[in-house]
Amino acid sequence: MALVSLRPEVVASDPDQLLARFRSNWPEIRRISAARNSAFAARTGRIRTRSLAVIEVKTSGYCIGIDASAYMVVTIPSAAGLVVASGRREWRTAGGAAHYADGRPFQMAFADNFRGYHVCVEKRAFRETAESWCGEPLPTTIRESSLFDAAEMNTLSVEIEALEREAAEGTLAELTPKRERDIEARFHAALLSSPLGELAQTVGATGQAAAAAVARARDFIRAEYAEPFSARDLARAAGSNLRNLQAAFRRTHGASPWQYLTMCRLEAARRRLRSPAEPATVTQIATDAGFTHLGEFGRLYRERFGERPTETRRRALGKYASDSQFR
Repeated sequence: MALVSLRPEVVASDPDQLLARFRSNWPEIRRISAARNSAFAARTGRIRTRSLAVIEVKTSGYCIGIDASAYMVVTIPSAAGLVVASGRREWRTAGGAAHYADGRPFQMAFADNFRGYHVCVEKRAFRETAESWCGEPLPTTIRESSLFDAAEMNTLSVEIEALEREAAEGTLAELTPKRERDIEARFHAALLSSPLGELAQTVGATGQAAAAAVARARDFIRAEYAEPFSARDLARAAGSNLRNLQAAFRRTHGASPWQYLTMCRLEAARRRLRSPAEPATVTQIATDAGFTHLGEFGRLYRERFGERPTETRRRALGKYASDSQFR
């Protein structure tokens, strides 16, 4: 019988202590350090099966480095406050964003009072399920690390909530091998019902046609970012089925077409905000870039650039600009 256990919360006030406890279950973890100088604290509760671990994280903030792993990891924060880096790429999870790591070396930095979950799934086991689901062989890695909208991972959140209820009811105290396989199957199905499932279905089918469709979609977005357009308009411009286009676009750019569109709009707005010769107000610049909700524009802008639009504008003008331009 494989080791299956519901773990009590681990409370650690020292990074070395937490590292030792984590490594007992995940030896690929190479380092842990406090993110700030004040008291360090981390509380984790987890359930682990042969090919799955679900970990709840509550922390005062710490950094963790992980070597190449046989596990892929989906992290679902309860709020913003997670920075993930792998190679030369970096992702900052805003509220409502989930991060997927494909098993390559990466590091995470958790903000103060971070709350969230890690779902760690053995790649081999997930690949076997995905191949059975798709009816054809698949590569070991489904895709590169990237961000998803947390709403797209709702099926995974539902299974996490179900585990929490079962733990509270005491039904996870002693698990049979059949119950273990049940839990793994539930989480595999949840992942396959998410964008990862779409990628599993279309992986290996990018080819020249898919690459050309992605390029056409990207060019269309860059040219039309300021104008409203529908998913059907984008698929027509790309000459591709929308579902296949979205999956191929994510593989190529690590973001959905709509996330890429938002990035283009933010970059366009920032270029104008940073120009001293620009006569338009912040509100007009946001509207011209395609944003219809100014509050949402301000939130997205701060998350991407670390400052408010008015702060960018003040610095460009070299003088105080009234907050009344933008709220």
